[in-house]
Amino acid sequence: SSTLESGAQMLRVQNQIMLGACSPHYQDDQLSLIGQGVSNLKQYSLSVKNETDLHVRLLDDINVDVDRATTGLEAEGDRAQILAKKSSNFRLYLAIVVLTAILVFELIIGGSK
Repeated sequence: SSTLESGAQMLRVQNQIMLGACSPHYQDDQLSLIGQGVSNLKQYSLSVKNETDLHVRLLDDINVDVDRATTGLEAEGDRAQILAKKSSNFRLYLAIVVLTAILVFELIIGGSK
């Protein structure tokens, strides 16, 4: 008989829950909670969007700086290459002039003997 009473009591509780869930006040409360959740979700998504936009701008700025640095580095590399070519040619020309002077000197000394 106690099992029968517990089953009946459980059935009454379930009926009260069902009746309460169908009441307009309960539905309004649930809709209000859902509306608040949607509002919170909207605010969160706007915050994420703003943060994402900020990161995109920062990455674009970094990209511009990297491009500028790469261009400057390439220009400096070109200048260094030109300077290296000029300096090696200068040494060659200097060696040619010195050797020519020695040759002329030897010819003059050798011709006067």
